[in-house]
Order: sequence, then structure tokens, then C-alpha cells
Amino acid sequence: MLTDREFNAAYDKYSRSTYLHIYRILQNEAVAEEILQETFLRFLEKADPGRPGDFRTFLIHISHNLAVDYIKKHARLKNVEDFPAEADRRDFAGEAEARVLRDEIQQKLVAADERYLNIFLLRVDYEMTYDEIATTLGIPKRTTMRYVENIRKIVQGVL
Repeated sequence: MLTDREFNAAYDKYSRSTYLHIYRILQNEAVAEEILQETFLRFLEKADPGRPGDFRTFLIHISHNLAVDYIKKHARLKNVEDFPAEADRRDFAGEAEARVLRDEIQQKLVAADERYLNIFLLRVDYEMTYDEIATTLGIPKRTTMRYVENIRKIVQGVL
């Protein structure tokens, strides 16, 4: 289990980027805040203090799963009043299709190699460079580049 100091350092360093990741998925500030809190609670329970390089990836993974769970739980709107006020300006069909496509890509990546999902998220959501991904995951840059090429082939197969 993490010490208070380690937890606070991780929160200070990663809370903003984790919140933005959640918000990109849910497009709701209040729910994103709730999911962020739950993410860090789970992080506190499960994080391995011996592997600080994995904290960012671990937080992204937790927050992504919680956000997807939230979407699944609240997928059915009870009535028309549940739509946000800007519903007439938003392309819900397009957003839903993009989410389905992204879920399919993520499932294919996990099926091929679970590491691919983390690299995909770091590359696409956080626009990290090969060097940044390699440092975050503790793998060589050339390995990162090879993984990204494999990921591209998988994504092209889905598209």
C-alpha cells in the first residue's frame, strides 16, 4: 500500500491528466469528478509502491474502465428530459458510433497483447512521444515503436 506522501505525490502529478481523460469520455464535469475520486480510491487500494513508473498507466486504465462502466450503466435514458439542453446541437449517433468503434479497437488490442491498450491510450489520448511512452512503461524506445506499428495494423483492420 502507498504511503500518504506517495499517494499525495501521485495525486498532484496525475489528477489533472486523469480528470481530462475521464472528461473526454463522459463530457460531464460533475460525473468526471466523481469518477476521478473513485479512480484514486481504487488506485490507493491497489497501487504497488515498488512500481511508480506504472502509476500513470495504471490510473488511465482504472479511470477508463470506470468511465466505460458508467456509460454502460447509464446507457438508457429514462425519458426525453434526460437529454442535455444542447441535445439538438450534438451528434449523438456519431458520438455513439465513435465510442463503439473505439471499444472494438480496444478489445482487439487487448486480445492481441494487453500492453497494446496502454500504449494506444498513451499515444492517442495523451499524444505522448515514443520516448515518453518508453519512459512511462519502462521499455526500450525501439520496442515502443514496434508496438505502435503493430497497433496501427490492428486499428487499420478494424477501420
